Amino acid sequence: MARSATTVLVTTVLVTATALAVMVGVGQASAADESRDPRSELTELQAELEAVTAERDALLEEDRARDERYQRSSETQEALIEIIADPAAFGSMDEVLDLLDELAVPGSTMDDVALGAAGWRAAWQGTLFGARATIPTWVKWMAVDGSIGGSLWTWTGRARNGEPLTLPGIDVSTYDENGLITSVVVYWPYENSEVACVFYKGNEACATE
Repeated sequence: MARSATTVLVTTVLVTATALAVMVGVGQASAADESRDPRSELTELQAELEAVTAERDALLEEDRARDERYQRSSETQEALIEIIADPAAFGSMDEVLDLLDELAVPGSTMDDVALGAAGWRAAWQGTLFGARATIPTWVKWMAVDGSIGGSLWTWTGRARNGEPLTLPGIDVSTYDENGLITSVVVYWPYENSEVACVFYKGNEACATE
């Protein structure tokens, strides 16, 4: 909408400036306008045109930066989704964790509302390898400016006691200007105590409690 309005204004100024230029060139000012200085008005319109053009260019630059950030953040999100869906396909534990480190800024955290917060690498080590898990993603989304995104997934692996666990959840992630993750918050559609129970004992044991 802002870009369209700016285009209309630029066009209007251009038309008016052109008309004045013709008047100055051919000397056809009317008697009623003899007291006005067409050259002065043309100068003012040219200054206005320059200001509007600068505003247009600034808006275009904002759009370009936003689109580039969106692209970088989306690529980061997609890379993470691919890794956690099948960690074994990307090598050893350290190799997988190294790849995940490349997707986040140093000092990034994962805050699980049920299980607590941890540093980026330690959180993924426990989530993927402590639980011997895979995490297929079913839905993902990203803000138009690439600053925040999220996904819906299923955490499938082994509880601390070795029993099977399956938990659906969602994450909300933030991204910096370079499209790298700065934080992740994990939410569950269950009470925190139920999530903790499944994490330690597995789904079957918790279903009977």
